[in-house]
Amino acid sequence: MGCHLAALAVFGVLLFMLRKGSDVPMRWGRWGLAGMPLLWLVSADLIAAIGYRPIRPRTARMQPHPIRFWEYRPGWVRRHRGVTYKINAHGLRGPLVPLEKKPGERRILFLGDSIAFGLTTNEEDSFVWQVGDLAQQQAGGETLSVVNCSVSGYSPWQEYDIFKTQGLRYDPDVVVQIFCLNDIGQKFNLVTYGGRTKDLAPPVPAALEWSGLFRVSRASTFQYFGPTRAQLRAREDAYSNDAVIDHPNAPHI
Repeated sequence: MGCHLAALAVFGVLLFMLRKGSDVPMRWGRWGLAGMPLLWLVSADLIAAIGYRPIRPRTARMQPHPIRFWEYRPGWVRRHRGVTYKINAHGLRGPLVPLEKKPGERRILFLGDSIAFGLTTNEEDSFVWQVGDLAQQQAGGETLSVVNCSVSGYSPWQEYDIFKTQGLRYDPDVVVQIFCLNDIGQKFNLVTYGGRTKDLAPPVPAALEWSGLFRVSRASTFQYFGPTRAQLRAREDAYSNDAVIDHPNAPHI
């Protein structure tokens, strides 16, 4: 609003000076008037930016992946609400396990989402850690390693990719896949499968993210040319947890 008022003030002063035949060179007045649309455009952009927030960059713990859309950033460490999260050099939670096995070593590999990752719990409190600890006790003096390939937000199609591209390199003896009901619907949000989004990762900021008018146009495009709320709600209901529980044999599930 301040920019708008400044633009009006400059416009009024220039118009007054031109009409009164001021000593200010005529070209200055003309340049000033010619620059008024640009000043108003900047003002409108600033006002638009108030109501439409920019997309923030991805959180430091995630980085883009060409197939799975996101993965953990190797070496990321953070303590949040009393919980310490550490991502090892291979981009996984837990102690770094070398790819090459020791003689006689056995390995358990976990696949899953935030549940298996242990979100909101310290590593030693997660059930993956607990299972590994109990298995080590049962193994006696044998070497047993646990590899946790779980990533928050992953569904089976992503878990399959990380398993074949990364998990198999650990040569696991046992693979445990943790399935959650919400794993059913996520894949079908993708446009590849008739959904509404190109990816499921946090949106990537655009080159014009600084422009409020750009953010308005992006939101308006989705609102007026994207799927309706009823369509979105119908799709969410079709693949909701309740739908999986109540109609597990439905064709679309």
